[in-house]
Amino acid sequence: MTKETKQFAYWQKMAAVDPDMAVIDPRDHAGYKNSYICQIRDLAFARALSGIPLQSAVLDFGCGTGSSTKALIQLGYTVKGVDIAPGLLEHAMKRCPEAEFQLSNGERIPADNDSMAAVVTYGVLIYLVSPELLQATLAQMHRVLRAGGKVILIEQV
Repeated sequence: MTKETKQFAYWQKMAAVDPDMAVIDPRDHAGYKNSYICQIRDLAFARALSGIPLQSAVLDFGCGTGSSTKALIQLGYTVKGVDIAPGLLEHAMKRCPEAEFQLSNGERIPADNDSMAAVVTYGVLIYLVSPELLQATLAQMHRVLRAGGKVILIEQV
């Protein structure tokens, strides 16, 4: 089994966990840690996106269950979410029916060239298990980003 296949299997398995626990800390049964981390993430995204006009298209790469997608929509952006796991995308579609979601591991992001005012990702790049996949993903982010757009990458390390 390749590293990429293992990652897919792991995230698909996480789709069976409560959507608010699945992508941050599945052991946080009380929800306090996950809620706090989401608040910090959402505040960081809001600050970093200042200057991007409302209603602009934002790509939520590795959107998981749609927690960050929902926050971006509440800020006033039009959001497209992509994720590697169909099960996580099912949660995201229920949480954010107004957003568009598609399956992608990053090698090919399903969006037009120069179509996004911003690309955001939270806790995703650390899971890209090969330098080739990381390079391909970053190149795809660059491809879909409009001139003058922003890329916001938040990782927990």
